Amino acid sequence: MRTVHWVLSAPKQGNDASDTEDGVFTPDARLSFGPHRFAFADGATESAFSGRWAQLLVDWFGCATGELRMLLSGLPDLQRQWREVTAGPNLPWYAIEKRKVGGFATFLGLEIQAGDVTGEWRCIAIGDCCLAH
Repeated sequence: MRTVHWVLSAPKQGNDASDTEDGVFTPDARLSFGPHRFAFADGATESAFSGRWAQLLVDWFGCATGELRMLLSGLPDLQRQWREVTAGPNLPWYAIEKRKVGGFATFLGLEIQAGDVTGEWRCIAIGDCCLAH
């Protein structure tokens, strides 16, 4: 059986195709055991480096182990990573000021238990996002 994942993302009008503030994580289709995690994050346009924050969030969720409710304990380390990847000596003054406030994103994470005949799944949503089942 072949699994295909479609991910569509579009930048804001006038921006380059690679200039998106979204983050997406889909599991490796070759995995057939354990839970499969999918994650989507939409970076807030008005915050600093929100695309980087969105991608950090989804990668962290997708690769994390353990119960969903325990994932929040990893946020301080994730915030430290964001500060490290957004630091730079050549940032303009306004980027430095925005960076002090932080990056923001809505987040949706979905976990599906692979091979489970009951169809068990769990979801976490933060911000103005939702999952329709």
